[in-house]
Amino acid sequence: MFVVLLFIPFLPESPMFLHVQGRYEECEQVLERMIRWNQKKPMAGSVVTDSQNLQEISNKINPWQSVKILYSRKYVVVTLLLMGIWFVNSFCYYGVVVMTPQFFKTGTSLSGYIESFITSAAELPGVIVAIFMINSAGRKKTQGFLFLFCGIFLFLLCIPTGTWLLTVFAVGARMCVMGAFSTTYVFTSEVFPTVVRSTGMGVCSSTSRIAGIITSFVAVGQVSIKPWVSLVVYAVLCIVGAAFTFAVPVETNGKRFDNEDKQLSIK
Repeated sequence: MFVVLLFIPFLPESPMFLHVQGRYEECEQVLERMIRWNQKKPMAGSVVTDSQNLQEISNKINPWQSVKILYSRKYVVVTLLLMGIWFVNSFCYYGVVVMTPQFFKTGTSLSGYIESFITSAAELPGVIVAIFMINSAGRKKTQGFLFLFCGIFLFLLCIPTGTWLLTVFAVGARMCVMGAFSTTYVFTSEVFPTVVRSTGMGVCSSTSRIAGIITSFVAVGQVSIKPWVSLVVYAVLCIVGAAFTFAVPVETNGKRFDNEDKQLSIK
């Protein structure tokens, strides 16, 4: 954690945020650095904005105003759906992580440690799948189908089978739930407008923390009594997460920011 903190001074601020704040020189510096790193043509002109619109946006940056915007008629449905998605993500991800090793205590073909390592390593392919699908299939389809497949794998884990097949199903579940969780971070940050993005992410993240606390009672307490009950709970929630995802009335893939975000204009 300390090592991560050392890199914060070198992390550039969001150009969109700097633009909304009226910090144009810093905004241009970040954009020029991005252009230089990506070996693109130099930016012609300077960043400008409509001063009246900037003032309107600045007035919304108050924390209480941000909360009011999140739960206003325009955004309340999206906010609640995203909160539900984050709840399902955290509940299912940490539940599967905690529950999976307990299924291999009676394994015979491989040691429990090796099988746990295999299922844990499956998270990396999940992230890779999300990276490749997120721009081609879109955010909603990627997240929704990963939720669905995770639910299917969890249902399959309820079926009595051999250790190797159990490992395959567990690997599939870990891969899909990790891919869905990774996509959620991208999707959520793009759905909320810039002026309330940090507040929206904070609300959703808080919801996921609550889910992380609750899931331990299902993953640890219930699985020791009736494992299939825990699996069904997580599988059903994954399907609910998919339904929430497809219900979000926004697909951000390939879309520009809305007017409230104040698109950068070059003069």
